[in-house]
Amino acid sequence: MVNPLLSLAHPGVYGIPMLVLVGWRGEPGVKDEPQHKIMGKLQAGIIQAMDLACTELPTENTEALEALEAAAAQSMESKSPHLLLVRKDTFSRYTLETAVDYDHTLPMTRENAIRVVLKSGGDQATY
Repeated sequence: MVNPLLSLAHPGVYGIPMLVLVGWRGEPGVKDEPQHKIMGKLQAGIIQAMDLACTELPTENTEALEALEAAAAQSMESKSPHLLLVRKDTFSRYTLETAVDYDHTLPMTRENAIRVVLKSGGDQATY
């Protein structure tokens, strides 16, 4: 996430306004899975070092909508990404109104795609 935002969208380069949802797993002081602890501890410092606007997304609908509208306006005005920090379980109480029906008949599976790449790389390829 960091490299594309700084290399392309940052106002010091092309200045592309956008809203970016950033999950905040491993937030300090919040019980979470061990694999999220390091990133959670470092996340605020990384965002600060990126020099991009950041807002914590509220969990209540009205407040969240207001935060989204304000972030979108700020992003457009500054021609810069605006990060929306999403805490663990922010969306857990919501369910989809309609079920998503995935087409499992696609001609290529992930496993088959990997086989094709490995086969085409030859004996000298390094993966």
